[in-house]
Amino acid sequence: MAKNKTLQTIVQIAGEISPTLGKSIENATDKLGGLNLKALAVGAAVGGIAVATGKAVIEAGKYLTDLGSEFDAAADAIRISSGATGEALEGLLDDFDEIYKSVPTTMEAASTAVGDFNTFLGLTGPALQEISKQAIMASDMLGEDLSGVIKSSSEAINLWQIDAENMSDAMNYVFKASQTTGVGFTQLMTKAQQFGPQLQDLGYSFEESVALIGQLE
Repeated sequence: MAKNKTLQTIVQIAGEISPTLGKSIENATDKLGGLNLKALAVGAAVGGIAVATGKAVIEAGKYLTDLGSEFDAAADAIRISSGATGEALEGLLDDFDEIYKSVPTTMEAASTAVGDFNTFLGLTGPALQEISKQAIMASDMLGEDLSGVIKSSSEAINLWQIDAENMSDAMNYVFKASQTTGVGFTQLMTKAQQFGPQLQDLGYSFEESVALIGQLE
């Protein structure tokens, strides 16, 4: 990806101030790829100082270096959680990139969603990105623990054998049911998994089961 002109200026001036600082910033922005626009926005406006000043460059450099370290930690979390290596890992990091750019969240949350949903459901690509964004937003909007949302959703989806193309609709339905009934998202998913076999024997669909559980709760 071609560097933004302002970003090029930061790297160039940083190199003149200190070769070490310049290299550090360049490494961080290269590592972050498409994410560097977030860093650039902050770095270019540090303290209201013009980006061409030495102080602004140093502050932007610190920010970018910290962001690079945070990205390293997120990448390690995805690698450890999924067990992926090589091209498979690169694909998951691309998924992480898209999620982090698409919804207001932390790198930690995005990496947790990518690693856990890949492990629990075997998802990659757009399907992984979509369900991860839904889980993150549900967690934030409903004030629930993200890991709990991911685990309960994965268990319910596996039990009900919901196809990847229908997972997004299932997540949306449970989210709306949670808002309507006041029953927690995680609680609805957990109950749908817990009582799934009995409800399936009675001929209930996933959506019907969630609605019934919400009413009973």
